[in-house]
Amino acid sequence: MKVLTLSYVWSHMRWLRILLYAVTFLATLVLASKRDYVLQSFSGHVGAGNYTYYQMYREGEVSLLVETLEGDADIYVSASTLSPDFDNYDMNSVTCGDDRVDIPADMKRPIGIGIYGHPSHDAARYRFTVLVDYFSGSESFVHGNHREEGDEDIDEESILWTIFVSILKILLDILV
Repeated sequence: MKVLTLSYVWSHMRWLRILLYAVTFLATLVLASKRDYVLQSFSGHVGAGNYTYYQMYREGEVSLLVETLEGDADIYVSASTLSPDFDNYDMNSVTCGDDRVDIPADMKRPIGIGIYGHPSHDAARYRFTVLVDYFSGSESFVHGNHREEGDEDIDEESILWTIFVSILKILLDILV
């Protein structure tokens, strides 16, 4: 009859813990791959009745988010013109709040994006954010033709992805 010692149990629990960590890690990877990541974010403003235009070359599924900070900013998107407006567009969102347009992967690139300042206010301040599936598309993203003093360009890579890659490297070093 074999006597169970604390060291024997602890050594076998170690492998169980490693297996549990690996399963948790893989589950996190699968869940993280389903999320949108901020590719780029701009702050800007547009006068009443005017447009600010951007062009997007990134392939794959992309979501465009316009968060109105002051006034009312709307978004118009087109694959046929790089200067979409309220008469010429393929997709739009014209709510009195935050606007979102989901661009399908099969939409022809480049895509013209117009941010419109609704005339109900003198001007609109907004934050324009590009959300992507981290694993789809190329590295080309939005290029604007309008910059104002104080506008911010924020290139953000997912912190979760960076942590994930670091943990994966550590696990591979331990196991190999």
